[in-house]
Amino acid sequence: MENSKVHIYYGDGKGKTTAAIGLALRMLGAGKTVTVCQFLKDGASSEMKALTKFKKSCKLMYYGEALKFIQMMSPSEFKTCKVIENRLFIKACDSNTDLVVFDEVLDLIDYGILDEQMLLYYLDNRGDTEVVLTGRNPGLKVKKRADYITKMFSEKHPFDKGEPAREGVEF
Repeated sequence: MENSKVHIYYGDGKGKTTAAIGLALRMLGAGKTVTVCQFLKDGASSEMKALTKFKKSCKLMYYGEALKFIQMMSPSEFKTCKVIENRLFIKACDSNTDLVVFDEVLDLIDYGILDEQMLLYYLDNRGDTEVVLTGRNPGLKVKKRADYITKMFSEKHPFDKGEPAREGVEF
C-alpha cells in the first residue's frame, strides 16, 4: 500500500482491539488484504469469528489456547509463552498483506516477551504495509515511528463494579 502508516491504539481503556478490527474491516471493504495477529489471546472473540468470513483476504493468527494472565504464569509457562508469541510475531511479519494488526504487541514488549528491537526492525523495514499496534503502554521509540496515536482511557466501566465481560461487547 502506497504511503503506509503506523497506528497505535493504547491505554487502559476498552476499545483498542475494537478500533484495530474496525480499521481491518475498512481495509477489507476497500479490497485490501489484512493480517490480524492476536497475542496473549485464544482467537475466540466475536470480532475474530466475524473476520473468518473474509477467508480469501484476511489471515488470522493466534495461539489457539487460552493463556493465563502474564502475572499468573509460572516461570516455565512464561518461557513457553515467550517462545510461542515470538514465533507468532515472526510469522505475522512475513504475512505480506496490505495491513498487519499486532494486537497486544505492546504488552509483549512491556513484559519482556518480545524484544522491542524486533518490532522496531519490522516497522523500519515493512515496505508498504500499514501497521496497527495495540496494548497498554508504547515505549518512546515505538511512538516515534507512529503516524497515528490514540490513547484510550477508562472513566467508567461495568468491570469496576465486578460485572463480567459480555459476549459481543467486551469479547
